[in-house]
Amino acid sequence: MRMRTSRVEAGTEAGFTLVELLAVMTLLAIAVTAFAFRTGTSFDTSDFRALMVNAASGLRAARSDAILNHREQIFVVNTQRRRMTSPATGAVIAIPADVDVTVTAAKSQTTADGTAGIKFYPDGSSSGGTVAFAWNGRSYAIDVNWLTGNVALNGL
Repeated sequence: MRMRTSRVEAGTEAGFTLVELLAVMTLLAIAVTAFAFRTGTSFDTSDFRALMVNAASGLRAARSDAILNHREQIFVVNTQRRRMTSPATGAVIAIPADVDVTVTAAKSQTTADGTAGIKFYPDGSSSGGTVAFAWNGRSYAIDVNWLTGNVALNGL
């Protein structure tokens, strides 16, 4: 005797139903939402890194502008107003409230009101200095070499 193990009827096709697709989409949405809340602190880290990169870019732009235009440029950091200003681009970089900033600069480039500058000369050299950032229990710094004017990010 012969037995059939499966029977395919005409007009039926294998596939997923709409309910099954909606169930899978709902599970994916829940997983993505949970992952987004779990990695929420990485946005703070990326914002902090962007602050460091923008500050280093402003310093490099000031140096380049001093060389190209044969005039001194000063990158200014105001710790009381919590902002950095690049004369080359005119950009103002805001320093968030939860980031601590200290500037070590030449005495001739600091004032009593919390403003410090790093001066770049037409030959590429600078007054030198360090802009240090502390955030989330970590310390990072941007060092400017006085002899070469080279800008280096440390700690990223």
